[in-house]
Amino acid sequence: HRANMQFGLDWRAIPETYTGQGATCNINGAGIFTTMPYHFLITCIDSAAGRRRIHRELLGSAQPMAHYWIDTGNENYTGQVILGQISGRHKSLSGPRPLPTVAEMFPDHFDEFAEESAAPSCSLAEALDHQDLYINDEVARKAAGLLWSLVKDGRTKNVGWIVNLV
Repeated sequence: HRANMQFGLDWRAIPETYTGQGATCNINGAGIFTTMPYHFLITCIDSAAGRRRIHRELLGSAQPMAHYWIDTGNENYTGQVILGQISGRHKSLSGPRPLPTVAEMFPDHFDEFAEESAAPSCSLAEALDHQDLYINDEVARKAAGLLWSLVKDGRTKNVGWIVNLV
């Protein structure tokens, strides 16, 4: 909301399960509904299987439904925020290289045979017994700062963060 007010934008956050189909938006409240690609897909997901599915869907279509993918995740005391570029991957190899996605930076997390974490979902109260109180907050702040620099400056000095609270 603050970015919209500051820059005269009309961005909408759509907190929903990712389906790979884009967002259905009512354009300017005019009753015209259209399916649009996401500009930024921000994932906060606990399971490796869920990340693999999203990665396959993002890269598997001829017209990706997201331009940028900001992946966030955390363990007990550590976390990551990674900005990857989805659009532009299907162009010729002579152009600028797109930003690597979290799957390219941490391929071991996307291994089909990787063991799923036994830790409870960070959305559950029991996660407080297994996670540092501030890890989710710190990862969210880093993701928000990354998004803010992209909106405010049209660029960012960092394409990700590794957070370690130990």
